[in-house]
Amino acid sequence: MIAYFAVAILAPLLVHLSAQIFGKETQIHEGSGNRLKWMAVSPFEIAALGTLVLFAGTRLNVGTDYDLYRRIYDSLWVHDWGWSIENSPQEVGFTLLSLAVKTAGGDARHLFLVASALTVCCAYAAIRLASPRPGLALATFILFASYLAPFNTVRQGLAVALFALAVVVVSRRWRVGLLLAILACLIHISALVALILYFTVSRLRVDRAGILIGLAVAAAGSRVILAVPALLSILRSLNERYSEYVMSGTTAGLGTVLLAFFHAGAAMLLLKGSDWTSRELSWVRFYALTGPLAMLGTSVPIATRLSEYTAIFLPFLIGQLVMSGRFKMLTRPSLIVLVGAGYMAMYLLNYGGLLPYRTWL
Repeated sequence: MIAYFAVAILAPLLVHLSAQIFGKETQIHEGSGNRLKWMAVSPFEIAALGTLVLFAGTRLNVGTDYDLYRRIYDSLWVHDWGWSIENSPQEVGFTLLSLAVKTAGGDARHLFLVASALTVCCAYAAIRLASPRPGLALATFILFASYLAPFNTVRQGLAVALFALAVVVVSRRWRVGLLLAILACLIHISALVALILYFTVSRLRVDRAGILIGLAVAAAGSRVILAVPALLSILRSLNERYSEYVMSGTTAGLGTVLLAFFHAGAAMLLLKGSDWTSRELSWVRFYALTGPLAMLGTSVPIATRLSEYTAIFLPFLIGQLVMSGRFKMLTRPSLIVLVGAGYMAMYLLNYGGLLPYRTWL
C-alpha cells in the first residue's frame, strides 16, 4: 500500500511545484470564439504523468482481470486482423489497439503500458482544461480511485478518460468532442450508456431530495431490473457478462454502501457550493449519479462500473468549489486530502486485488 500512497503524494506534488515555478495553477483559459487556447505542459507535469503511467502500466499480475486481458491478447493473430477482430470478445477499438501493439512486437505487458499512458494522459488533459487547481484535482483523481479503477477495468478505464475529455471539450470543439466520444464507445460499449445518461441528466433539475430519492430507488437494486425484462435485454446486448452479473445474485458489502453515501453527500455539497457555469452545472448533475449508481452496485455490481464515468467529474469540480470560499471548513485542501487518503485505503483493501503491488521493471 505504501507504493500507492507514494505515487499519490509525488504526482500531485510535482504538478503543484509546476504551478509555483511556472505560474500555471490556473485554468487553461478559453480563447476567443469557439476555440480553446491549449497550454504547454511543464517538465514537472511530464514527470508527474510519467510517474502515473509507469506505476500503472508496468504492474504485473495486479488487478482481477489482468490474466484475462493477457490471455485474450496472446490469442490475437496479427497476420489476420479481420479474424482477430471477429473472434475477439472485446470491442473493436480495443482489439485494434491490441493488434497494433502486438504487430509492433510488444507483448501483453506493453499493451498495459500503452493503455495506461492513453488513460492517464486523456484524464490529465481533461483536468487541465476543466480545473483551476490541477494539483488538487490530480490528487483527488488519484485518492478517490478514478486512477485506481482502470487497474481492473482496463478497457473501461480508457473509455472513461476519453469520455471525460470529450465532455470537457465538446462545448468549444464539438468535432473533437464527438470524435473522442466515438472512440470511447469503440473502446468500451458502456460509454454509450454513459453518453445517454449524461445528456439526459444534464438537462434535468437535480437537488438534494432527488439524490436521496435516487439512493432509495437504487437500494431496491436487482429487483427493479429483474422486474423490467427489457432492461435485462439491453444489458445482454451490451455485454453478455452484464446480464450474468445481475442474474448471479452477487452482492457488494458495507464498503460500497459507505462509498455511495459519501458520493451522495459530496454531490449535495457541490450543488450548493459554487456559482457554476451552465457547463459545470451539467457536470455536477452527472456526478450526482455516482451515489445512486454505487448504491445500485450493492446488488447489481455492473452499476458500480457505470459509476466510474460519473465519479471522474469530482476532480474537475473540486478546485472551483475550494476557490469559491463556501463551506470553508469542509473544503480545505488538507481535509480533502485526508478524507481522500482514507477513501483510497478502503478502496485498496476491499476492491480488485490491487495488493500487493508488483512490477515487471
